[in-house]
Amino acid sequence: MTEVNLETPTDEVKSISLFTLVNGDYVEFMVKFQKTMNKFPDVITALGNMATTFDDLVVNLQDSLVAERGSALTMTLADSDKCRDDIHRGLCHYVEAYRWHKDGGKADAANHLLRVVKQYGTSGLRKSGYNVETAMMRSLVVDLKSEKNIDFTTQIGLTEWIDDLAVANEAFSALMEDRQDEVAVSLDYTTRDVRKVLTPHFRKMVKVIEANAIIGTNSDYQEIINQLNSEIELTA
Repeated sequence: MTEVNLETPTDEVKSISLFTLVNGDYVEFMVKFQKTMNKFPDVITALGNMATTFDDLVVNLQDSLVAERGSALTMTLADSDKCRDDIHRGLCHYVEAYRWHKDGGKADAANHLLRVVKQYGTSGLRKSGYNVETAMMRSLVVDLKSEKNIDFTTQIGLTEWIDDLAVANEAFSALMEDRQDEVAVSLDYTTRDVRKVLTPHFRKMVKVIEANAIIGTNSDYQEIINQLNSEIELTA
């Protein structure tokens, strides 16, 4: 019987969740990929319009981020995000503390609520991209206020924390919409708009690079994959 090599192929680009990257990290990743590509002119020539389109999109991406960071709302947005993060952190610690309450009923309620909270994430949730975090916090609030959980939240006095989180999260969401509107007025597109086009284009480029690496068209394709994988390890 012929022995089969079961090791992970080195001619594949590692998986990366671009959707969860905040705009600054996303831009940095794409710019670094562009610099990697620029080291291999033969590959750029072979990719033709695909490489040209990528360069144009990166320019638009950088312009949109400059516009966003220059917005008067940026600092307010950062403060608002910190506010909701702090409330969420406090809510998690509050529930955790009640797990050790001398009243067995309160301890049981806290254990139940901790399982609910963990479904949406604790510290990991606060590290998510802005839009993901907003959606998950909104769902968490709805879940904690649901009929199946209301008795538990009331039992340990969690209602005020839930209400504060809801208010802070919606305040952040409103500021986010204002910032996107402001950027859209100045550029006619936002970073989010560019990302919607750039991400699938990037993935198409990766498929082409992987295919050429497998075929062995040019050793440069394999080297691009190696360098891209190193960058993904640092980004993830």
